Order: sequence, then structure tokens, then C-alpha cells
Amino acid sequence: VACGRRPLEQPTAGSQGEQFLLVDWVVKNWRKGSILHTVDAGLGGEYAREEAEMVLKLGLLCSHPHPAARPSMRLVVQYLEGCAPLPELFLAYLYTNVSLPHDDCFDDYVISYPSSMTSTSTLFGGR
Repeated sequence: VACGRRPLEQPTAGSQGEQFLLVDWVVKNWRKGSILHTVDAGLGGEYAREEAEMVLKLGLLCSHPHPAARPSMRLVVQYLEGCAPLPELFLAYLYTNVSLPHDDCFDDYVISYPSSMTSTSTLFGGR
């Protein structure tokens, strides 16, 4: 949503281009220190830079190739409402190449952010 692009784009007929993966593009720009270059150009620069950066980083965290490394929706809402700070440590290790099972849509990445669902929920207890 923040980038204004589809998560996956196929090359056009007759082109020699590769398949475009939105997550790869955002990660590449994040590593270069230019994550804000991925914000939808249609916004014309009319957005809060801090919020856009947080939303883009949160998108990376939520799209981690290993579901256990993704935050719960409760935690996502807390990040968006500003009630919890987005973890900084995950950024140092997220999407770093290591030897893990390969998925067709993702490179090999390290699980760096523990799931926020490490304790048993009382909501479902006893059912």
C-alpha cells in the first residue's frame, strides 16, 4: 500500500526483464539507506517521513518468510498506534542470507525476530 505497486509483477511480453518482487525491492532500498525511495510517487512527497519509514519497515517484518518471525496483529496495531516502538534489532538481521530452506518467492533469510505469541493465550485456554 505504501509503495503503490503490486507485490509481484510479471515481466511484460517480449521483455527480457525478471519478475519483480516488491519485498526484494524494499529490502534492497532499506539496505542502501533509501527505503523512502519506495514510497508511492503518486503521493507527491506529501506524507510524514517517519510514519512512511515505520510502515515500510513494519511491512518487511510482517512479510517475513517464516510466519513464526512475524508479529501478531495485536502487536502490529500497537506499532501503528505508537503504543509500542518498532524493534530496532530485527533490522540488523532481517533478510540476511543464511542457510535455510529455500522458497520460490524469497531468498534464504534468518529468523531474527521472535514471535510475539510465545505464551499461551488465555482467549483460547480450555477450549
